[in-house]
Amino acid sequence: MTTISTCSFESEYSQVTNIIAGAAYQFTSSTGGYITVRQDFSGGPVIGQGYSPVTVTAITAGDIFPHWTIDDACNTQSNCIVTTVQLFLNCTPATATYSVVDDCNTNSFTIEVNILSTGDGGIVNVDQIVNGGVPTTFAGQGVGTIILGPFVVGDQVDVILNHELDPLCNVSFFGLESTGNCPVILTCGGVEYSDSYCYTGPETKTWWYQNTGTEPLALLFSSGFVESNTWDQLTIYDGPNDFSTDLHNLRPRPPIRQVRCDHHR
Repeated sequence: MTTISTCSFESEYSQVTNIIAGAAYQFTSSTGGYITVRQDFSGGPVIGQGYSPVTVTAITAGDIFPHWTIDDACNTQSNCIVTTVQLFLNCTPATATYSVVDDCNTNSFTIEVNILSTGDGGIVNVDQIVNGGVPTTFAGQGVGTIILGPFVVGDQVDVILNHELDPLCNVSFFGLESTGNCPVILTCGGVEYSDSYCYTGPETKTWWYQNTGTEPLALLFSSGFVESNTWDQLTIYDGPNDFSTDLHNLRPRPPIRQVRCDHHR
């Protein structure tokens, strides 16, 4: 597997060269977005499309141009995503889809992987990798649904469908996480929760943190900046949505050092 870019936008296309006519190529995006694949030039004939991953067969030896968007309505955004391409020579990869199911009551989520085909192998071995750790393998999976997890809200999970015979035909889903409908649960006195984010426009991003007790939560911005209150708005609410009490927004006032439990950032 080859990384095309660690910062593609879901509003642009990439160019892949040294194509072998008749060979199969699989394209992925880290967000699971929609991919439209054209050949010979950026506006050339469509040879495949769908939500990530998308596998196509090269018609000619001309360059291939995957176009990255959010969905099949061609909606776009300017967040960095990781995009990859993989060449399949002598094997047929499995096909699968996935869905993320939240359980806010237990601060967890599961991933339902629907294996539609095992390719030209008899089975696939499914790996789950949580936060870059050691893989857990579910061997000998056939066509059907396998439920992975539960995982803690805030975890990032990679799922790999390993081809029975040829690792060149493995299928991967990277960076799967909770849908964002559940808060990250924090325990005062426990391990500090660290996160980072680099935003681009236009976009809207929400974080939701909740304490297990009644103590206040401290929110520290250790580096970086928000451009200005003319262009970008940062609001902190004391509650689960924007109908809650406004504790802070990006206008001249003393910086917030501590806020109460159960808030958005």
